Amino acid sequence: DSLAIAGHLNVQGQLRYDSLAVTNIIFTDTLNQAVTTADTLHIKRMTLNKGQNTHVFLNGQLAIEDSLSFVKGIVYPDSVSVVLFGDTAIAQGASDSSYVNGPVEKRGNTEFVFPVGKNDYYRAIGISAPNTASDKFRAEFWEGNSGLIHSHDSTDVSLTALSRNEYWSLNRVNGTSIVSVKLSWDTLKTSCRFSTIGSLRVAGWDGATWADYGDNILTGTL
Repeated sequence: DSLAIAGHLNVQGQLRYDSLAVTNIIFTDTLNQAVTTADTLHIKRMTLNKGQNTHVFLNGQLAIEDSLSFVKGIVYPDSVSVVLFGDTAIAQGASDSSYVNGPVEKRGNTEFVFPVGKNDYYRAIGISAPNTASDKFRAEFWEGNSGLIHSHDSTDVSLTALSRNEYWSLNRVNGTSIVSVKLSWDTLKTSCRFSTIGSLRVAGWDGATWADYGDNILTGTL
């Protein structure tokens, strides 16, 4: 079953659903839509299939319990909102035309690819499975110079240069799990250039310096 939402959605109470139901809430309006919620809005299945150049603007917390399917349209959380995926929830179909332009959180102990991007570019970041179902991580993609957040003057000697054009933020919100991270790269989506794929390294701010986290597995071609 499907429930198509046309126009804005304002939930000041709770939106209830049968945990055994297969209802899919679809945002299909050909105009921009606002989703406003006083408390966390729990949706089991959601599909984003908007009209050309129209999007969903989120004012409040959105929790996906099963799946969020991206077809067309971008989710824009406001400055205090976040899209949260539950323990076994998945994100599927994200692309340059459909992703979350803001923070995404994942709770649980399953591997996950965060459907994040900016300015019409989908730039995924993935994590391996955390240890416990209560662990939570938050990710967001940024276009800009990470050196303005933490100076590139403090850098491991093994790193010859850091990107000044883009970066991801990935933070552990709850738990103690240490996860492996998978980043994406597309030469059509960034002005950064490098000579060989083997020269790439993952760097992360460790609280004092930009640390070299290596290049455990590299795949793809230039």
